[in-house]
Amino acid sequence: MRQILRGPLGAAVFSFVLTFLLGASAGQALEGLLLQSDGSPAAGFEVSVVGRSITVTTDGDGRFVLNPAPRLPFQLVALGPSGEVSPVLDVEVLPESGPLEIVLPATFRDTVTVTLGVAPGLETPPASATTLVGQQDLEQRRPQRLVEVLEAVPGTHSTGEGPTAVPSIRGLARGRTLVLLDGARVATERRAGASAAFLDPFTLAGVEIARGPGSVAYGSDAFGGVINARSRYPEPGERTFRYALNKGFGGNDEESAALEASTGLFGGALLGQAHLRRSGDAEAADGERIDNSSYRDRGGALRYTVDTPAGRLRAGFSLADSYDTGSPAADSNVTRALYPRESSRRFNLDLTSGPVGSWESLEAAVFLGSYRLALDRDRRPTAAVTRQIESSDTESNDGSLRLVAARPAAGGRLQLGAEVVSRFGLESLTTRRLFDLAGNPTTTTRTAAIEDAERLNTALFATWNRTLGEASLVSLGLRGDQVKAENAGGFFGDRTSTHEALSGFAALTTNLTRDLSATLQVARGFRDPTLSDRFFRGPSGRGFIVGNPDLEPETSLQYDASLRWATGRGSVALFGYLYQVDNLIERYRPASDFFFRNRGEAEVKGVELEVQQPLPWNLALELGASWAQGEVEDDRAPMDDIPPPGAFLTLRWAGEPGYVYTRFAAFRRDDRPGPTEDERPGHATWDLGAGYHLYESLELRITGKNLLDRRYRESADETAVLASGRSFVVGVVGRY
Repeated sequence: MRQILRGPLGAAVFSFVLTFLLGASAGQALEGLLLQSDGSPAAGFEVSVVGRSITVTTDGDGRFVLNPAPRLPFQLVALGPSGEVSPVLDVEVLPESGPLEIVLPATFRDTVTVTLGVAPGLETPPASATTLVGQQDLEQRRPQRLVEVLEAVPGTHSTGEGPTAVPSIRGLARGRTLVLLDGARVATERRAGASAAFLDPFTLAGVEIARGPGSVAYGSDAFGGVINARSRYPEPGERTFRYALNKGFGGNDEESAALEASTGLFGGALLGQAHLRRSGDAEAADGERIDNSSYRDRGGALRYTVDTPAGRLRAGFSLADSYDTGSPAADSNVTRALYPRESSRRFNLDLTSGPVGSWESLEAAVFLGSYRLALDRDRRPTAAVTRQIESSDTESNDGSLRLVAARPAAGGRLQLGAEVVSRFGLESLTTRRLFDLAGNPTTTTRTAAIEDAERLNTALFATWNRTLGEASLVSLGLRGDQVKAENAGGFFGDRTSTHEALSGFAALTTNLTRDLSATLQVARGFRDPTLSDRFFRGPSGRGFIVGNPDLEPETSLQYDASLRWATGRGSVALFGYLYQVDNLIERYRPASDFFFRNRGEAEVKGVELEVQQPLPWNLALELGASWAQGEVEDDRAPMDDIPPPGAFLTLRWAGEPGYVYTRFAAFRRDDRPGPTEDERPGHATWDLGAGYHLYESLELRITGKNLLDRRYRESADETAVLASGRSFVVGVVGRY
């Protein structure tokens, strides 16, 4: 604790607290009114200030309050309850009296896809690079998995290949990028991290990405950033029906069907969803089959929304099951890794309230879930060895409670929160089956790798924002966590560990000119090892792995800087970061098995560029570029999972008949591979998509990926396979 307070974060906190105590000029709140195009209140919309970590929800009359008030000019984005995203709304002047009145355009279907500078459902520090991928982008690009949603976001990439690929941010993979579904954690005991592979993007209203430290609001695992997938919820008073049918060709063999309907019920609205997907093995360029890349899954959900005297109440239950999901690897002909079953059950309940007494807003969220993951590693027989199948079957329960309240305080906005997150009832059974030379089973050995383990994380946190003068905004955040991990029985026997962690950030945002702002930020975070990192011994997707009960939590010291320029509906943003991670948890392989250890300090640094600019003739341009480097400090050796420098350009057109988009992406050669990676040649890809409204309620869509049919490896992992070759998806989308 003393070390933390003596460091840069402590100095920044002290400086800003001193400024606060000396009574810097108080900020003023801004009252607003959001209306639909017909003049009716836009109730339940989330209103975000572009480039600021400020998001509020409109009440039943469409009213909202921004505190502290942003400096003119500024831009707003409104996100509807069903996931519809408004265009960027420019605010140049304020009314002399009364609230700021904002009227939403009559329609923005197909025109608003990706919005930079906002993530309404995430609580982020000011220097975070935020992006909202809207429902229309999900429908137009038709990503198969969550990891593919991030292809249009600089600084993000995937680890692993095929249907089991895992998203990560700024090279901080393997549990250092937090994945949320409706604000609750998607937890896994996979060493690669959470992939949410069971999630069908059809069911989502959008995906929010925050690149940068998120430990104050979310605790462990958020070094690189946070990804929040938002499910579609119904809106009281509306009845909807939506469906999608898709068929893949070429390198993509996927087929999918999905259905959604909502109706009024008991004064609120009920929504139901169902989906099915299947895919055979994909094909690389020139038709080469990618072995062990097939999968099939199915799922459904029921969600309910009702407005109560206490606020808007939402409840949702979802289930998803994946079967025979392959984990493609270059050595699949020797050892084939397959996930026979992945199951997720999730229940969410949340209440969002408007003003209560002196509090501007109150939010409460409860989550309960269960998760199961089964793995088979099948070693093929050769002249020298017989067949062997190593399996693991891991099950656990999850729960969380989160309370957040906000109010004016000391001339700014104070947010207080409490959170309890638990993974409990974790058990993992491993099995080894041996066969004779004729292929007949001879011996089966079962072992309880983990009999009963649990982790309990309790935390309190606070953030505070206040204007300084007329051109600056100061932001502070502080969080205290206690994490207790217990293991009973299993390979490692009875073990208990308890750690406390202090996270925080301090940031200063200054308007350099009318259209240009800069932010400097320092933050500290932590990451506690997963229960499997500590207590599991058995097969994983890449080999046999042995946990380490004595692992210490990782801690980080993170410096971020950003420049944002915005005028009209265009914007340019430049981000730079330098992250130092202490007690780095490293997976290493001295011989045939993998182990875990704490290895000194690592440093990750990088630069990202984002451009979004509307053009004449209903065109819009999006440009992104990123460069990153990661090294272990003791020997300056490159780290695993650092993406190569790359850039992409997307050009979109949207009009009454439909839309067209094209995307070019290029990546430089990766000549500094990590310890479990190989050099990866540079490559370029070209994607193209179009949609046409056959009728008002029916749309035909086609998407083509890797149209140049390039051969390149999907990742730098030493066992990585080739990426899919030229592929097409043809689909129809209907809505009523």
